[in-house]
Formats: sequence, structure tokens, C-alpha cells
Amino acid sequence: MDTDKSIDNKKSDLKRKAINSAKWSSISNFTCTFIKIVKFGTLARLIAKEDFGIFASISVVIGLADKFVEAGLGSAIIHKQNATKKELASSYTINIILGVLIFSILYFASWPIASFYNQIRLIELLHFSSLIFLIQPLGRQY
Repeated sequence: MDTDKSIDNKKSDLKRKAINSAKWSSISNFTCTFIKIVKFGTLARLIAKEDFGIFASISVVIGLADKFVEAGLGSAIIHKQNATKKELASSYTINIILGVLIFSILYFASWPIASFYNQIRLIELLHFSSLIFLIQPLGRQY
């Protein structure tokens, strides 16, 4: 009988943790989305329409590239709670290599991207914006 109660307690504790985690994750996603809406709404009113279009184009390209950089590596390290120093160092190195790779791809793809959007100004702006992929990995320590 004690075993059944122990199993029931573990199940209810796990269910409570899952619900709590989902709640905080939802709040986080909602807050980030709300902040982005406010940011874009404010920018749309403050800058010229053409400049806002360029900003939006850069945001799309950088946002997509950022999804590739994350690639679940951070989640894998967090999931593996007892990661060794060697595994953490490998993760750090992979992040730096991935950052350099994404920067290089964006740097050389800026000409076709600018051509696609028919905005030559995007070339310099993408070169500058893609520098974030060289800087971010240096701050990602797990």
C-alpha cells in the first residue's frame, strides 16, 4: 500500500511540475511576443516606411539564422545535468564555430538577399547585423 501511495505522490508531483513549467513557459512566450509587438509598433511610427521595411527584412533574416545557431545544443546541455567540463568546453567550441559559420553564410548571402528584396542598402546592414553571431557565442556558457 505504501508503494502505491509513493507512486501516486510521484505522479502528482510530476504532473504539478509539468503544469507549473508549462505555465511559466507560456508566460515567457506571451511576454516576448508582446514586447516584439510593442517594439515593431513603436518603430513603425517613428521611422519611415521604407526604413521600417528594411528593418523588418533584416529581422527576418537574422531571426531565421538565430534559430539555426541555437539548434538545441543549449537544451541538450541543460537536459544532461551532469555534463563534464570536457562536454561543456566542446559545446562552447561548437557554438563559436557555428557562430562563425552563420556569420560567413550571412555575409556572403547578403548580396543575393539584397537582390531578392530589391534593396541594395541591405548589404551593409546585413554585414553589420550578422556580427552578432560572432559576439553571442562568446557569452554562451553553460
